[in-house]
Amino acid sequence: MNGTTGAPDSAAADRIAKLERQAVRLRIGVLAALIFAVVALYQAVIATMRLDLQSRSNAVEIKNNEGRVVARLGRQPDTSMGLVLSDSKGKLRASVLVRPDGTPRVDLFDASAKRRVLVGLQPDGAPVIETLDADGKPAKAGP
Repeated sequence: MNGTTGAPDSAAADRIAKLERQAVRLRIGVLAALIFAVVALYQAVIATMRLDLQSRSNAVEIKNNEGRVVARLGRQPDTSMGLVLSDSKGKLRASVLVRPDGTPRVDLFDASAKRRVLVGLQPDGAPVIETLDADGKPAKAGP
C-alpha cells in the first residue's frame, strides 16, 4: 500500500499475481505427478499379477504366477456349467454350478478340498442345505 493514499502498491499487486500463477502451476504439476504415480503403481501391480487367461473347450481358466489354475468359468469336466475357485496351491475351495439336470448348487470346501457346505435345489425345486464334517458325513447341529 502507498503510505499516503491507501491505494495498493502496483509492485505488490504484481507480486501477488505472479505468486498466484505459480501456485496454479504448482497445483497442476502436483496433480500430474500424482496421476503419473497412480498409473505407474497400477502397471506395477498388473505386471506382478501376470494372470494367464486361457480358453479351453467352452471354459476360461485363470492361472496364478505359479501356473496353477485358480479359477475356471464355463463347462466343467462333469458337464455342469459354472465357476470353480481354487486357492493359490490349486486346492478346490468353492464352486457355483448349474448341474447337467439344471439344478443350481453352491459348494464350499475346506483347506483339504473336502466339501463342507452344500447349498442347492433338487430337481423338484426343494432346497438342500448340508453341512458336512471332515469325513463327508452330515455335521451335527449346534456347537
